[in-house]
This record gives sequence, structure tokens and C-alpha cells, in this order.
Amino acid sequence: MTNYLMHRLLLIIITLIGVSVLVCSLTRLMPGDFVDVMLGTQKGMLTDHQIQSLRSAYGLDKPWPVQYWEWVKSILRGSLGYSLRTGKSVLQEIGGRLQVTLELTVMSMFLGVTSGILLGTLSAIRRDRPSDFILRIVGLIGLSIPRFWLGLLIILALTTYVHWLPPMGTVIPFFRNPAGNLAQFIFPALTLSLGLTASLMRITRSAMLEVLHHDFVLTASSKGLSNRVVWLKHCLRNALIPVITLIGMQFGYLLGGAVVIECVFSLRGVGRSLINAISHRDYVLVQGIVLTIALTFAFVNLIIDVLYSVIDPRIRYT
Repeated sequence: MTNYLMHRLLLIIITLIGVSVLVCSLTRLMPGDFVDVMLGTQKGMLTDHQIQSLRSAYGLDKPWPVQYWEWVKSILRGSLGYSLRTGKSVLQEIGGRLQVTLELTVMSMFLGVTSGILLGTLSAIRRDRPSDFILRIVGLIGLSIPRFWLGLLIILALTTYVHWLPPMGTVIPFFRNPAGNLAQFIFPALTLSLGLTASLMRITRSAMLEVLHHDFVLTASSKGLSNRVVWLKHCLRNALIPVITLIGMQFGYLLGGAVVIECVFSLRGVGRSLINAISHRDYVLVQGIVLTIALTFAFVNLIIDVLYSVIDPRIRYT
């Protein structure tokens, strides 16, 4: 296991290097730079020498490989650099917003995993019955609905029929006001978790249908065990390997989807900060946020791989 973990950590480092090079090069391909966005219509009031001096002050006059290497050196010193727009440390910018994104993602993951596995198991147990067809149709609808459109519909329905709008803008801390925090995050989390619920429901149904026909299930039933024990202890546990794999993959999609959902529900998270950084051409902040998301996704997948051996003792890493 130790050798496997060291190998995976090395792969994570290589992946992060590739992500950093890719995002650094792609951000420089965007039209304009931070100085162009900052000056806006006032750019024509400055001479070319003054504009070049501004670019030099922000280090934008250097080739992007040189800018990338300076950013890497700041990472090696324990920093992700400083935001061009605010002048604050990127770690400080991310730290103040990461908890919002993580809370939204974790809540969405909890709702999606619990409902997806439960509905998928129910659909497999009641195969070819009316409830099975209804759940399969609901799953297809859940995969087809765009998340931002669903979020807008939820806001419209709440304001039109309930005459209530979830708290937006300022984030309500959970430990200060749990009820207010839940009211602020529950609808964004439901919106974000819909796709995960539908995906997990379909994969759980397929995995359960395959396991239900194995000999050990018939043996467990012949011993007089109740259907609940057979389904949950014997069938579901053996069907969880593909489900866990999908959960690890979907976590990255949830982080990406949080970018859109945070904008729809006006949550001040990392996703919304990333959109603002891109629009302002704040290269250093964009690079820091993308690298943080990639690092989080990589470690979640590592945890998922370790869970394989916990769920199925036959799996061993060397």
C-alpha cells in the first residue's frame, strides 16, 4: 500500500505540473490582458510608453514562460502569488471562498449519493414494475436538464409562488446560524446534485441487477436471511465498486458545476471568484484557483481508490 500511495502521489505531482502549464498558456491566449481590462475606455488617454510601463509594473511584459517560472518559484516558497486586481495573496483570496464551494459540493455530494443509491437500489429490486419505469424516466430527465436553467426555475418558483428568495450575496456561517446557512445552500445543492442523483441511480440499478443473479445471493436467500439483509449486506456492498468509481469522477464535475451554480445563486465561492478573475484577466488568481481545484480532485480520487480495498477485501495494492 505504501508503494502504491507513493506512486499515486508522484502521478498527482506530474498531473498538477501539466495542469499548471496548460492553464498558464491558455490564459495568455485570451484577448487583452489585465492592463487592457483595468484601463477600459481610458486606454486611449495614455501614451504607449505609459501603457508599457503599467505592463512592466505588473510583470506582463515578460514572455509567458518567464511569468510561469516566477509563479512556480512562488509556489515553491509556499505561496500561489498575488492577485493582480486586489494585490492580496492568492491563498488569502481562495481561503476566504473555498469553504463556500466545499460546503456546496459536499452537500450536493451527500444529497446525490444518498438519493441516487437509494433510488437505484429500489429500481433494481422492483425491476420492470411501474415504479421502475417511473424512476428510469426521472433519471433520464435529471441527466437532460441544464443545471443553470433548473436553478433559475427554482428561484422563479420561490419568488412567484412562495414569495421567498434564498439569502444571496453574503454567506451565512453554519456555526453562527445553522438554519440560515441551510436555507441558503439547500436549493443550490439540490440543483447541483440532480445530475449526480440521476447518474448514480442508473449505475446502481445496473450493478444491482448484475449482482442479484450471482450464486452467493441465492445461497444467502436459501439460508433464510431476510430480503433486506440480502439486498443491503450482500448485494449492495458488492455492487458499490462501479458506484464508488462514478462518485470519484462526479466530484470533479460538481466542482466545475459549482462555478455556474454560485453565479446563479450569488454565492461568494471559488467558482464565482474564478469567473471574476477570468473577466479581469487576473492570471495569477485564475492559475491558483484552477490548481487548487485540480489538487482537490486528485486527492478525492486517491481516497476513492483506497476505499476500494475497504469495500472489497479481495482488492489489494502493492
